[in-house]
Amino acid sequence: MKKFNLEEALQGKPVVTRDGRKVGQLVHFKGIKEVYPVKAVLDGELEEYTAEGNYTTHDSGCNRADLFMESAKREGWVNLYNGPNPEYMYDFKTVPGVHIGTGTWNSEQAAIENADPDKTKIATVHIEWEE
Repeated sequence: MKKFNLEEALQGKPVVTRDGRKVGQLVHFKGIKEVYPVKAVLDGELEEYTAEGNYTTHDSGCNRADLFMESAKREGWVNLYNGPNPEYMYDFKTVPGVHIGTGTWNSEQAAIENADPDKTKIATVHIEWEE
């Protein structure tokens, strides 16, 4: 999960809670002397937060309703090669292992077509990650 960023949230970037619920309209009341100057719609209810996105100041710093920036889910295809990456090893032929090739491809076919012919490919695999 990405740390809550008030400026990005006010620009309309998606916000979620620690437990994955989507946050609706979010408003920051500037200049008021209030512990919870951020108001947001969550599950049809108006909730209040600190400017840092914390639901409460009384917990140990962790609440399921704390705010985070929604992560973008990505996926792609990579090639795995036999042996460690030679770019990071001086004597890579004597060290066993596996390394990931350079490049993440949008399709399995593209990854296969762009495999390094000078390396021993083990497999082409699908990966997923969050940014």
